[in-house]
Amino acid sequence: MSDYPIKKRLSILVSLTTLLLTSCASTAPITPQYVSSAQYNDYDCLKLTLEYQRVANYIKRNKKQGMDFTTSGIGFGLSGGRHGIYPTVQIGVAKGRDDSYQREELARLFGEHDAILQSARFKQCDKLKNIKLFSER
Repeated sequence: MSDYPIKKRLSILVSLTTLLLTSCASTAPITPQYVSSAQYNDYDCLKLTLEYQRVANYIKRNKKQGMDFTTSGIGFGLSGGRHGIYPTVQIGVAKGRDDSYQREELARLFGEHDAILQSARFKQCDKLKNIKLFSER
């Protein structure tokens, strides 16, 4: 690599950095956790609607809480090795400390959402009949 001109080294470094950042920035979609709709068998349509609104509000609140990426720092420097001295760039990208907990909580809430809607469909509740399950989206 010592035969490469500095411009080529920098372009390779920038390419690798870009690749690293784009691979870190992608997240898998959250899959709803299984929640049995049997727990809502005793609920009438009014109770199901109220429970749906409660769960929908929790989902909305949890989605707003720190699901974005935050950069924790950028560092520039020089490193030396067998092949000479070359520039380095260190970029720290981190998700919040509670990200795994938030994803688990959202998965559970998505499951409750789906279970409530399945129970409402079975009871033919008019107010909830046109809302899609997360698994149908």
